[in-house]
This record gives sequence, C-alpha cells and structure tokens, in this order.
Amino acid sequence: MKQRFFDWVVVIYYYAIYHATLALIASRNLFSKSHMATLNALILHFYHKGKVGKEDVEVMVVSKELRE
Repeated sequence: MKQRFFDWVVVIYYYAIYHATLALIASRNLFSKSHMATLNALILHFYHKGKVGKEDVEVMVVSKELRE
C-alpha cells in the first residue's frame, strides 16, 4: 500500500486560523508583524476579556506548533 502525506493540509489549516485571528484583532484596530504577536494579541485582547475560550487559544497554539 502506497503511503501518502498531505503536509499541505496542515499548512492550509494553520493559515486559515491565522488569518481569521488577524481579522479578529483587526476588528479592534490592532495589527501584528509576527505570528507570535498575533497569538499574544488574541490572548490579551480576547481571551483575558472572555471573548474567546481556552480551546480557541489552544487551537491556535497547537496549529502553530504543527506548522513549525
């Protein structure tokens, strides 16, 4: 049986989440220049204020780790 790898799916998944997060922080007139800054903005401006849940932040963290 021939094994197939779909690495591109992980990359597409991550960037979909990343761009959704960029849109979310842009709704607060914020922007970021790095992936880590985007994650920090999500945590500071949305998680700590109860706008997104722990699971939402964890999805971003895990998908970032998969991409690396």
